[in-house]
Parts: sequence; structure tokens; C-alpha cells
Amino acid sequence: MNGSSRPTEVVGALCGIIGPILSFGGFMLIGFAGFAVQPSASVDEVARIVAQPAPPVAFVGLSLDILGSMAFAVFGGRLWGTLRQAEGAPAWLSMTAFGAMLLAIAASFVDKTIFAAIFIQAGRGLEPGVAAVLYAAASASFLLFSAFVGLFTGLAGMVALRTGVLPLWLGWLGVAAFVLAVIGVAVPELGFLAFPLILLWLIATSLLLLRRPLVRQARAG
Repeated sequence: MNGSSRPTEVVGALCGIIGPILSFGGFMLIGFAGFAVQPSASVDEVARIVAQPAPPVAFVGLSLDILGSMAFAVFGGRLWGTLRQAEGAPAWLSMTAFGAMLLAIAASFVDKTIFAAIFIQAGRGLEPGVAAVLYAAASASFLLFSAFVGLFTGLAGMVALRTGVLPLWLGWLGVAAFVLAVIGVAVPELGFLAFPLILLWLIATSLLLLRRPLVRQARAG
């Protein structure tokens, strides 16, 4: 193994822990700024929120959330390298898992874009009805994010169960997170059920990857 590449592998593994911390911290700051809205919020509640300009802490929270998604992408690439090597050609499950992770990130940036638009226009005559629709769209994009993250953990879990590259309990945990994520999409009120499992799966997988370097093929010639 090329020792010079080991630090990048460590960073990639750590991003599975860093990403959720940044995203959760960012969302907490958005809530602290008073701009986190429940899906059941009335137009009057939304009107009260967007009547005032968004404070700087809201933009800081959004920036942290964006950095969290970027870290998640790095972790996904690091995990894909491990799964692909274990699965072997054509490694379609590993590739599909990586694709699901990218789709999850794309869905997450929809709600980030929506929040940015709300923050910029808050206090500048943003119509409450329009703001309510924007918040509803952000909630819908979060459901998409949940579905694709669940697909990511489920497919990665299937690779683990087939190859043993990850502990079996971690494979089953990923599959269980996928099942709960699907239930959460069908019944949005239960969408929160998958996230404790997803968070546990991310942390456990990240710690495991820290101890498992990628195996490199020797170059010919």
C-alpha cells in the first residue's frame, strides 16, 4: 500500500462522523435563528417568521449544513472503494449504493437552496403563502433525502452480508435503516424512526474504515 495515501483514507473515513455533526449543528443554528418550521405550521406562523430579516446565525447554520453534505460525499467515496474491492467485478451493488448517496446529497441541496432563498428574502416582503410553499417543498426534499440515504445504507448492508467486508450486524443494521426509511416516506409522521439507525450505522462504519485501509494493486512494469 502507498503510505502517502493513507491520510486521505483516514479523512474519508472520518467524514462519516464529521458530516452528520456539521449538518446537525447547522440545523440547530437555523432553529436557534427561528427559521426552522414544522411541516404542520400555519401560514400565519410562517408569516411571522419571514416578516423579519434572517440573522447571520441562520446563514452560518446553512453553511455548516452544506459542509456536512460535502463531507458525506467524501465518506461515500471512501466507503465505495472498500465495498467495490470486496464485491469484485462488476460491483453493481457498490456502484448503485454510491449513486444513491449522490442522489441523497442532490436532494439535500434542494432544501438548502430553498432555505437560502427564504433567508435572503425574509424581511423584504416575501409573501407568506409563497414562503409556506417553499417550506413545504423543503420538507418534501427531505423525504427524498431520507429515501436515498436509506437506499445507500441498505445496498451497502447487502454488500456487507454477501462479502463480510463489514460485520454482519452492521450489514443488517443498514438493511433495517432502509426498511424504516421506506416506511418514513410512505408515512411521513414516522420518518424520524430511521435516523437513529442511520446515524449509528454511519458512525460505526466510519470507525471500522479507520482500521481498514484500501488494498492497492501493484502497478505492472
